[in-house]
Amino acid sequence: MPIGAFSNLWTLEMTKEFRFIFEMRGGVEMVSDRTGNPRWALPNIAPDGRTAEDYAIVSRVFERSTGQVLISVAGVIQYGTGVAGEFLGNPASLSRALAGAPKDWPRKNLQFLTHTKVVGDSAATPTVVDRHFW
Repeated sequence: MPIGAFSNLWTLEMTKEFRFIFEMRGGVEMVSDRTGNPRWALPNIAPDGRTAEDYAIVSRVFERSTGQVLISVAGVIQYGTGVAGEFLGNPASLSRALAGAPKDWPRKNLQFLTHTKVVGDSAATPTVVDRHFW
């Protein structure tokens, strides 16, 4: 299970073909939607890593050749990673995120894109910005 995005090259490599990906553009770390839709960036990260918000991607993918499950939990920076881990371990959060999901979602790959506000050193409960099942 890869944890972290830009601090973990394995995450970047293993998830580069997914819909929601991490990338660097013009020196700005961001989440991009490979379908050509929006990009979510944190252009105002302070030198000490502080920011007022963060994004994270939670992915669950069945590896084709082995049938094993890959779970990736990663934020643009540390705040998103932390709350994405909490999101993944919270049955109520997952239940809300899966509301209206395809009936066969347990057999599908999935990604959740989350957003959280940061106040001081604390990240708020994340909200699901988008999700993808395939």
